[in-house]
Amino acid sequence: MAQTKTKSRFIGWFAPIILLILWQLSIVTGIIRFRYFPSPVAVAQAFLRLANSGRFYGNLSHTVIVTLVAWIIATILGVLFGLLIGLSLPVWKGVMASVDVLRSLPIIALVPVGVIIFGFTLRLEIVIATYAALWPILVNTVSGVRQTRSELLDIGRIIRMSRVERVWKLILPSALPLILVGLRLGLGLSLVLAIVTEIVGTPNGIGYALINAEQALHPAQMFVYILVTGVIGYLLNGLFIFSARRILSAEKSAEKN
Repeated sequence: MAQTKTKSRFIGWFAPIILLILWQLSIVTGIIRFRYFPSPVAVAQAFLRLANSGRFYGNLSHTVIVTLVAWIIATILGVLFGLLIGLSLPVWKGVMASVDVLRSLPIIALVPVGVIIFGFTLRLEIVIATYAALWPILVNTVSGVRQTRSELLDIGRIIRMSRVERVWKLILPSALPLILVGLRLGLGLSLVLAIVTEIVGTPNGIGYALINAEQALHPAQMFVYILVTGVIGYLLNGLFIFSARRILSAEKSAEKN
């Protein structure tokens, strides 16, 4: 089993490594001759220069903090309202149509509206990122609650569990897998929209640094920030998957006991 996991991880890193080698060879051999298209070596050198500046880590931490704060707010709101909607059939029938309309709005198109309301502030980033992350969490919570087996709820009534106990001990554990899917999607959207608002004009963060590098004609630095964005997304996703597996395994252990 361990050998299979190691092999799959090696295969997963194989394609990016080959891509980097081909990228470097294309620049060296002159196949790619764009003036402002840097080689991987130039990007690595730019990373080392940026890594020695405090501004780089400030931008990085700003984006990560905004992403996590927005995601946590979206998690609280999404799970709470998802439970309220999913537990009541009349509310579900009356509200879900509005939810479908609101979550269908292009989130990026709402950024200019946010700029008008909040200006180029930290609040703008958090609001937009929260809005983006909210919908997959809410919808998956509603779906998880609605898909709870009626037999499970009947057992709760038979043993005279209170409504709060049924929600906490029966409905939430049953809906947890779908909720975790929504949380994972919401985390990715929170990161994307945080960077988008920074690109639009928030004077902090990776997106702001990326657009500054582009305007200053520093393509190697621009690629550094692009790759750093990918690394942040990868690490956040990996950390979430690790935590989700621990939560699910703990839940299974509790059920056995």
